[in-house]
Amino acid sequence: MADSARLRDRFARALPASSPRRVLAAVLLCGLVPWSIQVSPGSRAFLRFAWGGVSLDPVVARTLLTYLAYSSSPLLGRWVAAAACWLLAVGSAALGFVDAEDGRVTAGLLAVAGAANVVVASSFAASPAQRTYPVGSLLLWAVAAWRYRAARAARADA
Repeated sequence: MADSARLRDRFARALPASSPRRVLAAVLLCGLVPWSIQVSPGSRAFLRFAWGGVSLDPVVARTLLTYLAYSSSPLLGRWVAAAACWLLAVGSAALGFVDAEDGRVTAGLLAVAGAANVVVASSFAASPAQRTYPVGSLLLWAVAAWRYRAARAARADA
C-alpha cells in the first residue's frame, strides 16, 4: 500500500500546479483545438471546433450558429450541449480568480463535453469509409483529469 501512495505522490508532483491563470488557460485551450477531424475518401479534412467548423475542400469556416440556422439535425443539439459545457467550464475556471471555483465542477463539465463530443464525432462518420478522430475529447479529458486531481489534492490539504 505504501508503494501505491508513493507512486501517487510522485505523479501528483509531476503535474503542473493549478493556479487560476493556468486552469483558465488550459480550459480555453480546449476550445482552440479541433474537437474532431473528419476525413472522407476523395476530399480534404473537416475540422470541427466548439465554435463551428472549417472545411478544407474548399476552405470555408462556418460558426455553429450558421449550422443551426440551416439544419435541424439532432446532432447539432449534442454539439451545442458539448460547447455549452465547455463554455460553462470556462466560466467556472474564471471563478478561480475570485477564489470561488470548485475544480470538481470544472472537471465534470469538461468530462461531459468530451463525452458529448465523442458521440457527435462518431455520429458524423456516416459511412464506414469516412474517418473521424475526436482529438478534442482527449484534450478535454486530460484537462478534466488534471483539474480534478488538483482539486482533490487541495481538498485533502485543507
